[in-house]
Amino acid sequence: MATLLERMRAARETWFEVVPARALLLRRPAAVELSRWRGLDDRAVLAKVIVGWRGFVEIDLVPGGDSAVVPFDIDVALEWLDERPQCFMAVCAELNRLLEADRTVKDEQEKK
Repeated sequence: MATLLERMRAARETWFEVVPARALLLRRPAAVELSRWRGLDDRAVLAKVIVGWRGFVEIDLVPGGDSAVVPFDIDVALEWLDERPQCFMAVCAELNRLLEADRTVKDEQEKK
């Protein structure tokens, strides 16, 4: 069974399909985390919020690779995104959408 901390973190996680059948698991930062990250570039922020992937196989990452599923590695994920600017920007946009949605929910809760 997941610990309370694991469940709290999982509640902030969302799968984002970055290309068909390939998804990244994004963990929205907590409010205090976000304030500590001010000044970081987008890549450094993504290094902190991408916490998993699914559907990635070796051939996605290495020309001539095989169809073996590859375990998640943040450095490999960032390298893959570095080669795909549209995907990189889409992940950044999704993170911004998640942050805005969270802010809206919290604003509504404060009104009650």
